[in-house]
Amino acid sequence: MAGRHGIELPISAGVRAVLHGEITPVDGLRQLLGREQKPEYPDTLFL
Repeated sequence: MAGRHGIELPISAGVRAVLHGEITPVDGLRQLLGREQKPEYPDTLFL
């Protein structure tokens, strides 16, 4: 559902991939820690 709305859920996607045996837990952690850092919210949200 998140994909249909253009929302990224990297933790949920990683957990799903581990549970389905697509990646190991170590690989999932590496993928999460290797992601580019970016703001969680738009700058204008709290103005």
